[in-house]
Amino acid sequence: SKGRGASMHLFNPKIKFYGSVPIVSGTIPLAVGSALEQKINNKKNLTIVYMGDGASEEGVFHEALNFSSLHELPIVFIVENNFYASHLQILTRQKKHNISRFANVNNIKSLELNGNDVTKIYIETSKIFKKIRKKSSPFLLELYTYRQRGHVDWREDLDVGIDRNKKILDLWKQNDPIKKLKEALIKQNFISENYFQKLEKDFNLKITKSWKMALSSKEIPIREILKYTYKD
Repeated sequence: SKGRGASMHLFNPKIKFYGSVPIVSGTIPLAVGSALEQKINNKKNLTIVYMGDGASEEGVFHEALNFSSLHELPIVFIVENNFYASHLQILTRQKKHNISRFANVNNIKSLELNGNDVTKIYIETSKIFKKIRKKSSPFLLELYTYRQRGHVDWREDLDVGIDRNKKILDLWKQNDPIKKLKEALIKQNFISENYFQKLEKDFNLKITKSWKMALSSKEIPIREILKYTYKD
């Protein structure tokens, strides 16, 4: 994207990833359109769309649930509920903490899981995907997790506007999904500690290389500000 929107404007049709959008809930109606196309053309595919708990407060989320239920579309709504939307804790925004209740009122099946348990999620999603491919219908999967960082920065000391309990934060850190998966893989002898350290080192080198490239890249000329925005 040449720096336009960074991670908010990713798109890769080769792997069937049809885009991330910087507007909250912006991908939801696009996903419904994808699922509708699959249903119309009798494809055995399904569409998966990810969102945070804050997306449930946008109108298109509820329109999408209603439309998907009405037309029995092959779509899975995956809600990553980390209890914070930008700077507000969920119970300051909603009467209840679970988003799955919106699926229930739209006659959509749902499941709530520990979002930090990667293995459990893999097992359950495999079952869900198989059923949807067999018989087209929407599904909502709510994954409970916790946002360790602030909304505006990668550091914990810039958690503007959020008053979080340190004990609760530390408890969630102990349940970090990467940490738990690593421990489980080592315990079951799938990988060794040395292998994990090498993997971590390789990733850090790639990230550092990308970071340096981004910082050293030339800024886009101001004359290109409208390029890719309008089409004749």
